Amino acid sequence: MPMVKYVHASRFLLLVLGCAESYQFLAPSIVPPPLRQLSVPMRPAHLPYFVQMSRRGVATLRCCEGGHHDEASEPLSADLKFTVPTEYVGPVGERAQMEAGCVVDNLGLQILIGPSRVSTGRGLFVSVAQEEGVDKVVLHEGTLISGYSKTGSWVNSWQGDKSVAFAFDSPDTAVVYDKELMPLIEAVSVAEGVSENITGGLVGHVIYFDDENDELAVAPDAQWQGARYFVPDEDPQEWGPANFGICANDLAYSPGISESAYALASADKNVLQLVWRMEVNETEEALTPSWPVVFLQRSIAFTNTEPMEVGISYGYRYWKSKESQK
Repeated sequence: MPMVKYVHASRFLLLVLGCAESYQFLAPSIVPPPLRQLSVPMRPAHLPYFVQMSRRGVATLRCCEGGHHDEASEPLSADLKFTVPTEYVGPVGERAQMEAGCVVDNLGLQILIGPSRVSTGRGLFVSVAQEEGVDKVVLHEGTLISGYSKTGSWVNSWQGDKSVAFAFDSPDTAVVYDKELMPLIEAVSVAEGVSENITGGLVGHVIYFDDENDELAVAPDAQWQGARYFVPDEDPQEWGPANFGICANDLAYSPGISESAYALASADKNVLQLVWRMEVNETEEALTPSWPVVFLQRSIAFTNTEPMEVGISYGYRYWKSKESQK
C-alpha cells in the first residue's frame, strides 16, 4: 500500500505554485472534517475563462456559453456558465500497487502514482477520499491537480514523451502567474518588472499587433537562440504533489489511429492539461517559464473509490513521429 500523506490546501498550493524549497505534511489528526460531497469552484473563481486543450504544453483560455467550446466565439460579457460535469471513468488501477500519494483536503481527492494501465512505467491516478467521508467530488475547468516537475534540463529539440514545449502562438494561452491562472497577455501586462514595451515582454517570443485580425498576437521569435524544450527529471529523489503530474500518460492513443479518431478519443479520455508557471526575468525585463503544472481542462465528477488513471494529450503529431521512427 502507498504511504498516503495529507496536505492542506495552503500547503498544496505553496508546493505546486509557490517557491518553497521544502514543506511539512500535516498529520492526519489535524485534517479538518471534510464534506460528504465537494464541489470545487474554478481557481481563481472570478476568471471568466475555460481551459481549451491544444497541443502538449499549451492550454488556451476560451470563453464559452452553454458548455460548448468554440474557438471562434467572442468573449462573453454575460454571467459565465460552467460546462456540465461528466462522471469520470478511466482505467482502474490496483490500490495495493500504488507507490505514493496524497490526500488534498480542499479537493477531497487522493492523488496517486502507480503502474500505468495503458503504458509501461508509472501512471497518474485519482480517487475520492472515501476514508475521509467523501463520496463525490465535482471539479471544474482550471482546477489545479498537481505539479509536473520543477527539476530537469532545457534542450533545443524534443526528447522523449515527457518533454514540454515553450512556444506560444496565442495571447489567450493559459499561464500561471503570481499563483493565478490567467491569459498570457494579461500576465505580461500586470507583471511587475516587465518592460513597458510589451513587444519584448515574453522571453523567446514577439508580441505584435495583428492588423488583419485587429488584435494582439504572439509568436515564437525565430532569432532567439535559447532552448525551447523542457525535459523533466523522470526519476526524482522524492515523489510528491510537485511532480506527480509527470506520470500522466496519453489515454487516447492506439496504434494506427487516425487523426480525427485520436482527436475524439483525446477529448473524451484525456482530462488534464499542462500549463506553464511564469516568472519575471529581471535581466531581460520579460516573463520566462519556471516549471509546468497540471490543471483539469474540463468539468469532471469523481465518484470512484478505486484509483482511476487520468491522462493528458501528447498530440497526434507526436504519435505519428514516434510511429515513423519504428
